[in-house]
Amino acid sequence: MATDDKYLELRNLKLSDGRTISFIDIEQQSKVCIIGKDVKETLFNLANPIGETIKLNGDNYLVIGVLEEAGTSMGTNFDNSVLIPITSAKHLGSDTMIKNLYVKIEDESDIDVSRTTIENYIMRKLQLTSDYYSVSSQSQMLDAMESVNNTFAILLGGIASISLVVGGIGVMNVMLVSVTERIREIGIRKSLGARRIDILFQFLIEAMVLSLIGGLLGVIIGLGLRKIIILIRL
Repeated sequence: MATDDKYLELRNLKLSDGRTISFIDIEQQSKVCIIGKDVKETLFNLANPIGETIKLNGDNYLVIGVLEEAGTSMGTNFDNSVLIPITSAKHLGSDTMIKNLYVKIEDESDIDVSRTTIENYIMRKLQLTSDYYSVSSQSQMLDAMESVNNTFAILLGGIASISLVVGGIGVMNVMLVSVTERIREIGIRKSLGARRIDILFQFLIEAMVLSLIGGLLGVIIGLGLRKIIILIRL
């Protein structure tokens, strides 16, 4: 990713070692880079990467910093990223058009006002329609993710409910067949003084025990298959 000297501060990223990209690096188009935790472990293992070089599209870039573990944020995996000065990106021979601009707001209550101000500036000064850009805040993205998660939760809940209903119908049919096949046994028990509720409890307990045993067997088989698959992959 091609960035400037303010990028780490804007994205709340910290270095575990080395230094950040400086204004001088931007001015001089220095071939320096900051690497993520996963990149460091993949290329250098336990060795110190500061002062070493990595090759990007045929050019050597000096490693000046290593990011602390940051994970994924807004679709970007920082642990698997390499940051270079934005002015050095042209040396890679790829598309150097700026695609994202980040703005950090000091007061959270000013987010909506700032977003509207930025949109008005782009429309008024740059004469661009909303088809060519979008202005979004992290709160909007979090709301969208929460909405998607809620939708998935409802969907999975519906599927689970259908599965429970189908399973319940299956158990009911099995028990009805069991009752039909055991009419003679029920008649003998009733002739010996068994009440209707006693027979009902007997069948309910049998159904619960059978369901519990079947569920436990399913869990055990599932865990066993998972371990076998893991061993095969290894």
